[in-house]
Amino acid sequence: MTRTVGFIGAGRMGGAIARRIADDPAWDVLVYDPSAEAVSRFDGSPARAARSEREIAERCAFVVSSLPLPEDVDRLYSAAGIAGALRPETVVVDLSTIDPFTGRRAAGAVEACGAAFVASPLGMGPRQAADGTLPLYLGGEPAALERAALVLDAISKTQYVIGGVEQAYAAKLAINYVSMSNLAVLLEGFGIGAAAGVDPDLLCKLMQDGGARSFQSDVRLPWILAGDFTPRFGIDLAQKDMRLAIDLAARYHAPAATGAAALQHFSSAQRSGLGSADIGALWNVVGANERAERA
Repeated sequence: MTRTVGFIGAGRMGGAIARRIADDPAWDVLVYDPSAEAVSRFDGSPARAARSEREIAERCAFVVSSLPLPEDVDRLYSAAGIAGALRPETVVVDLSTIDPFTGRRAAGAVEACGAAFVASPLGMGPRQAADGTLPLYLGGEPAALERAALVLDAISKTQYVIGGVEQAYAAKLAINYVSMSNLAVLLEGFGIGAAAGVDPDLLCKLMQDGGARSFQSDVRLPWILAGDFTPRFGIDLAQKDMRLAIDLAARYHAPAATGAAALQHFSSAQRSGLGSADIGALWNVVGANERAERA
């Protein structure tokens, strides 16, 4: 039996997932994105372009959204978006990285239509999205998770049920907070060693063999040294995630001093015109600061 799934948002993550699922004949995939360039990447794919978000809501049993900002999610699941077009049998899965409060509003709007809502923010990056190995941080009512199982399994078998909708979004923000803060302090430390004359390639290996080791030291630091700033996760998105995480910390009176300092680096990178660049380009800001201080 062919199952219909519509993707709203076809960026690096949502688009990679949609293209892979479209290659499975068990699925009939529709895609909508306001960017014609994003839709053009599906040329030659079995996936078909939808005319609007509403068409996806009206035609698809599963609706998967992958949007950059909380405001985008708020608008999509509102009366001005697709809320009025959802049917009770529809299952909505949101992959966006947003705050728990926006997520709860979206879930409430979907549930008011009788449809099911599952939060499923994603871990890792486009490569894992394309090969189906990225972790899913799931939140929702048990019945909604059960109804969404078919499409969730198609996205990835690596699944963590976090709790409710709010907990799933909060977990993703906490993870990104650590990852982005780690990158900022890694580049600061690397800059200190490099300024003192340590060979950069050797310093990279040392960072990977001891207490400084992390995903960022293993994966992104070699890219930075090679001058590879291919956009994989953009500075604009990192700044947004850090901002949301720090706001969440303030709401729960949790400390976030380290992340607040890291956020300044990402904000500086944005002001320098690097918003669309990969987060590795943060080195252009941190390294510039190091050189200015030495001068």
